[in-house]
Amino acid sequence: MKRHRVAALALALGASSAPALAAEPTPTSLDEALSHFQKGRKLYESGRSAGALVELRASEERLPSPNTTLLIAQALQQKGDRVAALGSYERAKREAELRVQAGETRFRPTMDEAGTSIAALHRELGEIIVRAPEVPAGATLLLDGRPLDDTAGGRALELRAWHEPSPATIDLRAPGREDAHVIAAVRAGATVEIALVLPAAASRVITAPASRSPAPPPATIVAAGLGVTGFALFGVFGAMSLSARDGLAGCAGSCPRSVENLDRISRGKTDQIVANVSVTIGAVALGTAGALWILRPRATPSLALGVAPGGATITGKF
Repeated sequence: MKRHRVAALALALGASSAPALAAEPTPTSLDEALSHFQKGRKLYESGRSAGALVELRASEERLPSPNTTLLIAQALQQKGDRVAALGSYERAKREAELRVQAGETRFRPTMDEAGTSIAALHRELGEIIVRAPEVPAGATLLLDGRPLDDTAGGRALELRAWHEPSPATIDLRAPGREDAHVIAAVRAGATVEIALVLPAAASRVITAPASRSPAPPPATIVAAGLGVTGFALFGVFGAMSLSARDGLAGCAGSCPRSVENLDRISRGKTDQIVANVSVTIGAVALGTAGALWILRPRATPSLALGVAPGGATITGKF
């Protein structure tokens, strides 16, 4: 009795001993497959496509069958995903054709029904053909933000996809290259062909940071300090010399030759000499500091290196 039930399950789901099956299904897997299939069909017939897809895919996993694939396509179409439904109809048609060619004629209705649905969806959807003459390694093609094809690079690309009658966004991306981006208007029953060419790699500019002006050389600082000191001494000793001269101004030409007056005259002359020497040293030192500053080492040149596929360029300030 159990053996007859297994045979009936296999007939209902379209199972066979064809090489497409990796291993002979067990009675338990056949029971589970039929249970999921029946639940999925009831859910589909009641309009609950999301639940139907869960059950039907569980059935297909346990026992692949063109009939189950066909019902999955119908549930997807009921759910509103016509593009995915078209893919499942095409798969159901291919699987049924193989079974018919192997002599299992009971799958001809499945093949015919899938073919009819495919023709109807071809009239309702639009086809996109994407071509790219050169695709580098690691490139990715995206349709409406979803990856369609990852290429190994070094070859031309031609890809076909179905799309709802609405604007479609196609992007081709590759490492180190600018994206190729196209928005295409897709119409029902029409084919739109798109040629994508990746722009050349963008130039990369590497700029060396400009160095700040170096600090004044130590010799410049010393000379400037000596110059300032010289002028300061000139001011001090010059003032002292003037003070001594003013002290003798009252008796000019008739001052007594006292020790105090002689000392005052001597100190005034000495202060005057020191003041003269100081201003001379200060002037020379400041002149030297200015020359050293003018002749100081300049800032490190700023360089920019541009790298592009056709070569390299160097620009900068010196």
